[in-house]
Amino acid sequence: MNGLMTCLLVLALNLSPEELLKKVDDVIVPKDDYSFTMRFRVQEEGAGEREFEIKVYVKGEKRLIRFTYPPQVKGMAILSLGHDVMYVYMPGYKKVRRIASHVRNQTFLGTDFTYEDISIPTYGNDYNPIDAGEEGDFYFLTLKPKEEGKKDYGKLRLFVDKETFVVRKIEYYDRNEKLIKVETRGNFKRAKNSWIVGEVKMENMINGRVQMGKTSESEVEPLPDDLFTTSALLRGESK
Repeated sequence: MNGLMTCLLVLALNLSPEELLKKVDDVIVPKDDYSFTMRFRVQEEGAGEREFEIKVYVKGEKRLIRFTYPPQVKGMAILSLGHDVMYVYMPGYKKVRRIASHVRNQTFLGTDFTYEDISIPTYGNDYNPIDAGEEGDFYFLTLKPKEEGKKDYGKLRLFVDKETFVVRKIEYYDRNEKLIKVETRGNFKRAKNSWIVGEVKMENMINGRVQMGKTSESEVEPLPDDLFTTSALLRGESK
């Protein structure tokens, strides 16, 4: 019965799960280089509210994320080069270290974002599409890891804009397929041939913690290749 329902949904969608995933990944990897600044507010019951700010540089599958606020983390940077290659720079130690595979699923700065969440270039590298269909104003796409045990997530469910194919919501499930957190994205800005997210919200479904990010400025222009190097991390360079 489930197989029949999946076939009917795919026919209604007129796209196979594989085709929908390719369209999603094509949008994630931008046609243009761009950068943006985003400030996050973290709300946790009994712990008040705190903020941090990042400057993000994007070139193809490459991501450079620099922390600019608060002072305690200013100068910290994460470099993702795609294909499971990630580095972190800690200014206090003045060292760059590669982020091992088992560490990429760890959260940072007391948030529910993992290193992988904020740097993933494409889903097709690590996930297989299981089914796809329509739900309200969105297409949905269910993904499962290609290699069991390699990912902390047992399943992802993406909700995709029908016109632009940008991901508007992600449901994260653990290995027992229990929903653990939900990320929503909105207020996208069209910048030449790319889409820049304007707002992000992450909700922890276990402890109720909420993180909200808002883009304050963005710019589309060519970025130099040497910005996305470990040498640039050490020098603390930005464009």
